[in-house]
Amino acid sequence: MMSQKYTSQPIALTPAIRKTDFKRADLIFHDVDHSGPSYQGRVFFNNPEADESTPRTLEKGFAGEFTIFAHGRCWGDQGHCMVPEQRREFDQRSPHPLTPRPVAVNVTAALRKAARETDKISVTVVPVVKSYLDEEEAKDCFHFNKLSLRIRSSHGLLEDPYLKITTTAL
Repeated sequence: MMSQKYTSQPIALTPAIRKTDFKRADLIFHDVDHSGPSYQGRVFFNNPEADESTPRTLEKGFAGEFTIFAHGRCWGDQGHCMVPEQRREFDQRSPHPLTPRPVAVNVTAALRKAARETDKISVTVVPVVKSYLDEEEAKDCFHFNKLSLRIRSSHGLLEDPYLKITTTAL
């Protein structure tokens, strides 16, 4: 089952990026919620029509994928699955298991290809849910706070080797 997909606004690629002499490019989704069903997120550049049947090829804009092994529904008492908004000072325990987390996808080959062809990219994420208990929950499972593109250059060609282009989620 394909969940509701996400498509970003166009992101401008700077002249330094368009030279395509970077070593690695990572697309980072910040604060990804993993409290719903597990799914595979397929990332496409400049293909807002992508769906779960779209071939995963560079020609179709496929940039990479990530998998969320999610928590699923809460089986504890009321409040058990609520992530605390802040931690107490000197709290040494691990973070709450449902604390949103970053997800990074290596998009180097796809960004190099896109940078040769255009000066802007849009990012489309197609969440594919293979198993779920609640159909409504599975229809809208991909949530995050912001998106950034981190580009590393081994030759100092970019002004900032960790260039971040940030957009907010819909």
